[in-house]
Amino acid sequence: MQTIEEAARRAGFSLLTLDTKRGDAAEQLYRQIGWTPAGTVPGYALDPDGTPHDAVIFYKELSRADESPAG
Repeated sequence: MQTIEEAARRAGFSLLTLDTKRGDAAEQLYRQIGWTPAGTVPGYALDPDGTPHDAVIFYKELSRADESPAG
């Protein structure tokens, strides 16, 4: 994730978004590495068999390379 964030910063992006299935291990990971939950979309995430699940949307604001990372 750090490599992706650095590449996005170099490309001029200042805001990233992603989503994951609510309750999935990725949800906890994203919270731990500083992503902010923005909300939940009912039934948005699908398992391979088509079973729907709620998705949690996250965002992360990126600091410019010459700024210190936001707390």
